[in-house]
Amino acid sequence: MARALIEVLGIEVLGLSVGYLVGHYLMGLGSTAIVINPAVIDSATLLLIMILSRNFVVALVVFLLGRYVFIQDLVVALALLYDGLLISYVPPLIALMGVLPHGVFELLGFAEVAVAGRGFARGGAFLRSLFLGVVLIIVAGFIESFVTPRVLLFIFRHGLTV
Repeated sequence: MARALIEVLGIEVLGLSVGYLVGHYLMGLGSTAIVINPAVIDSATLLLIMILSRNFVVALVVFLLGRYVFIQDLVVALALLYDGLLISYVPPLIALMGVLPHGVFELLGFAEVAVAGRGFARGGAFLRSLFLGVVLIIVAGFIESFVTPRVLLFIFRHGLTV
């Protein structure tokens, strides 16, 4: 199980990195002006609902694809490639500061759900990994909704762009 967890984490990091690099450098999205709307902070609960809805759909798909490891890995890579493209509008250090607070929990959560799906498909133990994955995804959603927008707003208000 530890090997599978490391494999999925590697695929996640690779997908996110490639998505960012393609969007930022090859597609030129990094030269686009970015505006952070302070109203996002006021609607953190709505943001939480949207984030958790998307993340639980992805988690369910990843879990159910546990029998087909290659397809599961491909879905994980494509989901994070998409996320990498979404954050490619900002300089690398700003993107890192926007992803890091919640990304650690989110990536580990999706990796645990993927491992749980593989365990379920093989008829093995999966409940512990599934529970841990869901909890990590929820924690990541709260951080992404309530902390990350404030961090980014602080960075942009104080001109800390790099």
